[in-house]
Amino acid sequence: MNGFKVFLFLVVITFIIGFSMSEDYNDWLMYGHDAMSTGMSFNNGFNKGGLIWKYKYLNLTYGFATPIQPIIADGYVYYMAINGNLTKISINGSVVFNKKVADTFVIDTPVFYLNKIYFGDINGIVYGYDENGNLACKYNISNIVRSTVVYNGLIIVGSDNAIYVLNSNCQKIWEYKINETGQLDLSQPSVYDGILVLYDEHGVLHAFNVYNGKSLFNYTPSSNYNEYVVGPPLIYKGIVYYPNVNDGGLFAVYINNGTLDWYKQLNGYPNSPSVYNGIIILRTDKIYALNYSNGNVIWTSNLGIAGNKFSITYNGLAYALSGNSDTGYYIHVINVTNGNDIYDFNVISKISPIAIYGNSIYFSDWVNNTLYRYGFIKPDLKLEINCGKNNINEGKDVYCDIYAYDNVRLTNITCNGKTIYINDNKYNSKFKLDTSSTGTNILKCTVYDKLGNSKTKIFRYNVIGNKITGGFIDISSYNRYVVSTISILSIVTSISVYYLYRKNIINKQ
Repeated sequence: MNGFKVFLFLVVITFIIGFSMSEDYNDWLMYGHDAMSTGMSFNNGFNKGGLIWKYKYLNLTYGFATPIQPIIADGYVYYMAINGNLTKISINGSVVFNKKVADTFVIDTPVFYLNKIYFGDINGIVYGYDENGNLACKYNISNIVRSTVVYNGLIIVGSDNAIYVLNSNCQKIWEYKINETGQLDLSQPSVYDGILVLYDEHGVLHAFNVYNGKSLFNYTPSSNYNEYVVGPPLIYKGIVYYPNVNDGGLFAVYINNGTLDWYKQLNGYPNSPSVYNGIIILRTDKIYALNYSNGNVIWTSNLGIAGNKFSITYNGLAYALSGNSDTGYYIHVINVTNGNDIYDFNVISKISPIAIYGNSIYFSDWVNNTLYRYGFIKPDLKLEINCGKNNINEGKDVYCDIYAYDNVRLTNITCNGKTIYINDNKYNSKFKLDTSSTGTNILKCTVYDKLGNSKTKIFRYNVIGNKITGGFIDISSYNRYVVSTISILSIVTSISVYYLYRKNIINKQ
């Protein structure tokens, strides 16, 4: 009975550990993750990793970029190309379909609701497609579609000077034209507790009842505010946060009455803010992390960020783009709490806003029209050394060919104390051997990758009179053999001790 209890205990513990290590998935259903545009997922993402897969969804090249973000639901990624092609691909990289679904260009991130994908094109057609790529409904607002949000079954469509609210069958419930006489740039709407908010190019914040379109308030800044809009406002703890592009600041306005809580003057041109655990994070000429309640600066970072609204994981990791066409582009993994730059990896160009799902991130580039998944990966670190037989016993210089590879970026390789720094996932070069010391010599090389993994090769060779004699002996496995032998002896010893212990107990009984 005691043995059975021990066995049952081990089974339960194993199940608990396995369950706790399982990957959780929280869908990313629209731009900014949710209707409040928090930018924060309930997934943990990853802090170190590399490319898992990529897929080229379009063979055309366009000379301008769009802020279209991937959306992810039920284990599938949906990506809308600017030409109106919709791609559905599993998180494992298997393509379900890639088909034309719009008659013209699309600059709008789709939304996912009840197994349907909703989006609009520049001609004003709002589409609803089922998850198999079949058209379910459509509606013509006769105005360019710039944004789409879903809230409690309502499909909210933003345009140049108006907002439209449809039901899930693409039937209009209400519309509101903010400017009757001409074009007025409007931000993507955000919604909380039945209140829809958006701001216009003059910095005016508009609020409506999302269910019937009733205007609730307009907050108008004093003077000299926005020249254009840069993304949706953030709603957090009853406050609406939105940027002042012209003056380089951030507004915090109460959503229930439209009064100003605080205004924070920053520098540069701010983007749409995101939030994590009371920390508002946004980009201007640098990264700012602000206290949500008063706007006080918690930390700043001088990373050369040039990108989109931050995407943040449940455990406080933000993904941000830096670089330019001359230096190259990098995605940085930043600790939102303290601003530490934990990890970075290079990408081919500027990218779309990032979506987080499970322990991976998904995005598209601006050059190759390719969709990427980055996340935790099993390292594939390789190190090969070939010294050959050339020039041996001839008293001439002897070089060894050194080749290193990994599926993440290599950082450096060290051979006999000489360090060579690398910024690539492969390294191929020659290393000159030392033949000045008579007797046994060692060549030891260790390569390191960005994840902190390393691999070592050790060769032994003999030198007499500045000549190498007897060739090279690979002794890299010697240490592993010793460790393995010690491990086996330890296991045998443990079993023996346990056997004697049990025998002693039985004899006493």
